[in-house]
Amino acid sequence: MAEIENLPKKIIEDGENEGKKIKENAHITSSKIIEKNKELANKIINDAKIIAETVYKEVNEKKISQNEAVKRQEILSKKMEIVENVMKKIIEEIENLPKETYREYFKRNAKQLNLSEGEFTIGVKEKKIDLSFVKEIFKPVKLIESNEKADFDYGVKIMSPGSLYTLSLLSDLEYRKENVLSIINRELFKEENT
Repeated sequence: MAEIENLPKKIIEDGENEGKKIKENAHITSSKIIEKNKELANKIINDAKIIAETVYKEVNEKKISQNEAVKRQEILSKKMEIVENVMKKIIEEIENLPKETYREYFKRNAKQLNLSEGEFTIGVKEKKIDLSFVKEIFKPVKLIESNEKADFDYGVKIMSPGSLYTLSLLSDLEYRKENVLSIINRELFKEENT
């Protein structure tokens, strides 16, 4: 009977032991789960750091690249402004040449034209060339002043049967402007081309 009396005690002890084992297993399992979750959290944090660093580098490089492009564009714009200013100054220099120096251009170029007759028109804004000067430089040629109104600013336009000639220092500059700009650009933009 002592065994029967001890039975509840044994059941209680066995239950307590089983409870301890379950508690220990639960503690071990929960520790493993917590450790696994810590590792997972650390991996997520490390992955997030890597992604954040990558995104930061990409955004930073893009921003630097954009800033460099804006800076290059500003420099290019300033250089183009310089080129335009140089061309304006050249035009001003031509417009302000002394009358005789300016007329030398026309004398020199008139000799190269093979004309026997024709009509001429003087540019609307032309102040250094007049009717008598044109007739003087084309003396042996039968030239008459055209009745047509000039559609250009500077120089002289000569219409000969089958030919049209324009003598204008500024027109020549305009005609050669691309070559002049090419030379100026090549000199100004050397470092961009190398």
